[in-house]
Amino acid sequence: PPYVTSLRLPLSPEAQRDTGLADRVLAVRGVTDAVVVVDEGAIYIKFDKEQLDRASFDEVVNPASETCEA
Repeated sequence: PPYVTSLRLPLSPEAQRDTGLADRVLAVRGVTDAVVVVDEGAIYIKFDKEQLDRASFDEVVNPASETCEA
């Protein structure tokens, strides 16, 4: 079995309401498990360090703020 690393990330209130967050994190190459625990305001992630697509992972977990047009 592959060696996986566990990670707990705090979530903003907005991210906690994002019902598709865990599915999007799971879709990232190298992620083996993702669970949002709203009561704790966190997401728990397991991933294979050697397989993780770090750029995609960062984009899903820390999306860039959308710019407002005047």
